[in-house]
Amino acid sequence: MSIESNLAAGQIAMRVMDREIFNKLDWMMENFSTTISLKILDRWALNSPVKLKELEKQGNGGELMNRLEGQYHLELEAKKTERYWDLIDSGLSHWEVLEAMGINVNL
Repeated sequence: MSIESNLAAGQIAMRVMDREIFNKLDWMMENFSTTISLKILDRWALNSPVKLKELEKQGNGGELMNRLEGQYHLELEAKKTERYWDLIDSGLSHWEVLEAMGINVNL
């Protein structure tokens, strides 16, 4: 069972991150898909909560925003490929597909 089906995007990240930094990032995410970005933050909060807390402190969230933007673009580019969709059609989850494509999904 994936977290994507049980919780709204951002719910896990909200519980781990500093509220002020989370709100700042949420506001800054208007330049790209908020849902995708929140799911990335959720994955990082679930898999690496300590690293996420450390990264959000650097540059008052600036370093985290840079890392998030980079990850967002990597995942968006992956979704534009035929291989991505072939792997999705084979039954793999989004995260599994990214890993199979050699994209680091961890923080």
